[in-house]
Amino acid sequence: MTRPQSEIEFRLPQTLPSIKCDRAQVNELFTNLISNAMKYNDKAQKWVEVGYITQQNTSPVPIFYVRDNGIGILDKHLEKIFQIFRRLHGRDEFGGGTGAGLTIARKIVERHGGRIWVESIPSQGSTFYFTLTAEEIS
Repeated sequence: MTRPQSEIEFRLPQTLPSIKCDRAQVNELFTNLISNAMKYNDKAQKWVEVGYITQQNTSPVPIFYVRDNGIGILDKHLEKIFQIFRRLHGRDEFGGGTGAGLTIARKIVERHGGRIWVESIPSQGSTFYFTLTAEEIS
């Protein structure tokens, strides 16, 4: 069963910095996070924002993020979602899936010396943050 197509607004508030990384893995990281942001959204007007922030006085490493206005995640589930094959919904709900995407995302981030975490408000959306401590090149 496939879900009907719907429009999604993509927001890119600024050009992302270039970094030295494993291009295929980081592509998969962004793909997993963006596809989840699209999949777990029940709003009439869906949006996904991809960007980064910098910590002024602490670290030159950018903190990338993927933010959405989707269904959100309860606090008690914020760590569980990174466990392999862990789905918070039935296999056929929200377009299905194996429950491996966020585990893969975390492994990719860890391979790049970074960390990943999520902040979420149920029924308002989620923001997945991650760092890649590979050297920034521009």
